[in-house]
Order: sequence, then C-alpha cells, then structure tokens
Amino acid sequence: MTRLARTVLAAALLALLSACTVAVTNGAATQGIVVSPDRPADERILNPTLGLVAYPGSRIVEHEVDGRDSETEFFADADLRTVYAWFHDQLVADGWRRTDLEIESDEIEAEYRRGGTEFELELEDEGGGRYELEIDFD
Repeated sequence: MTRLARTVLAAALLALLSACTVAVTNGAATQGIVVSPDRPADERILNPTLGLVAYPGSRIVEHEVDGRDSETEFFADADLRTVYAWFHDQLVADGWRRTDLEIESDEIEAEYRRGGTEFELELEDEGGGRYELEIDFD
C-alpha cells in the first residue's frame, strides 16, 4: 500500500472513529465499532492515525482508540524485541524518525517524530505471550 493510500485510509478511519471509543474484549464490542480479532493481522489497524498494523499471527483481546491515541492488548508468539521491531519498521517505512528509546527486560518505550508531530510508543510484555501497546500523541 502506498504512503498516500495509507494516509487517505488513516484519515478516513480517523474521521469515522473520532467521535467514539472502540473497545473489544475477546471479540465482543463493549461499545463503539467492533474490531474483529479473527481478521488476518495485515488487515487489523491498531492505530488509525499511523496506519499501524497488528503483529502477524497475533490475537487481539482488547482494543481502544481515543482520538489519535490507542491502547491494544494482544497475544503474540514472539519475544518483546521482535514484536517491537515489527512496529518500528512500519513507522520508519512511513517516514517516522525515532528520537528516544528505552529498553527494559519487560518494556520498550520509544518516541517518534515526523515534521512537527510527535508520539510515544510503549510496548509492555505482560508475560505468557501477552502484550500491551500504547500510542500517545503529544
């Protein structure tokens, strides 16, 4: 998908989601729009503003979008650094530059910038293959 197409798609999704919060728990929406965890990973957008796609083979158990920010809990059969690299590579390919990085045994925090826009990505390994991904824009 081209950068322009991703940008247009993200803008359309953002407009659609701007007035609601999405929450999915085990495939059942608690309010808002249902984001099916049964869809292939390459079709699951975790953050509409960024067009950030879920880790391949992951299973989303909770997902919320609030404006440009998002929070997702999912299971993945991969280690923390591998899952982080998946998200980082997407961001770099879309023109984002990492400006800060903190790595701990169970969490990776990174800040990204493109033009005048900045956001923080936090990926936490909660154990047992469960991860929490938070995207917070300034």
